Amino acid sequence: MKLNKRNLFYRIVVLLIFLYPLLMSYGQRIYSLSPFGLSSYFNKVYKLDQNLVNGVKYYIAHSDATGDPFLTSDNSTRGRIIVNNQTYNDVLLKYDICDQHVILEYNYTHGGMNLVILNNESISEFEIYQKVFRKYNFPQTGERFFQVIPSDSMAFLLSWKKELIPSGSFTQKAFEYTREKRKFYLLLHNNLILLKGNSSFAKALPDYIPEIRKYMKQNKIKLRKSDDGQLADLINFCGKIYFNSKPNPGK
Repeated sequence: MKLNKRNLFYRIVVLLIFLYPLLMSYGQRIYSLSPFGLSSYFNKVYKLDQNLVNGVKYYIAHSDATGDPFLTSDNSTRGRIIVNNQTYNDVLLKYDICDQHVILEYNYTHGGMNLVILNNESISEFEIYQKVFRKYNFPQTGERFFQVIPSDSMAFLLSWKKELIPSGSFTQKAFEYTREKRKFYLLLHNNLILLKGNSSFAKALPDYIPEIRKYMKQNKIKLRKSDDGQLADLINFCGKIYFNSKPNPGK
């Protein structure tokens, strides 16, 4: 009996000798998590980039309303986003144009999906549905995202919006979302000019009114009804005549 106890004691000692390095490495790993290694450890274990996945969980605020608050569709779609000067491609995004939120969809490694409202302060640009949005801050609009259709010397800025309003008397739901609307601006020399239609756009560039009106008439352009391709062609035309008419200091 004594011999068995002695053998058991020796076996325990040998086992502890072999386990000691493993215990020490485990302790060092836990220590390294606080505080500087925590983010990298989280990224490694959960496969999530904490610079990107940084916000509050998204909940549907008005699930009983008719329609949705999103641009184009309430389904997430592949896009691109710049967060804290870091670009992320091929991420799933939604754009809530009612509350001006950019929402990221991602999957957990162990299964399941989550939606996060990203921090607007960290976002400088994103692209969704082949539309590029950038954040600007103007006295007349405040800070918000604008769709940008640029040329070399000027750009169209489009502000997208939906509103939540009481439903009509013929529906069973209390609220409904309006159709998406876009407000047009011309950005010229960092000045924002509100555009109400063809006439106000031509007048925003008074030195080129005949050329602009002729181009819009020939191409059957109605500013407020034009698609992105027509708007891109129009702003590029105006940018070229504006740029080419400026005096060249080298001559």
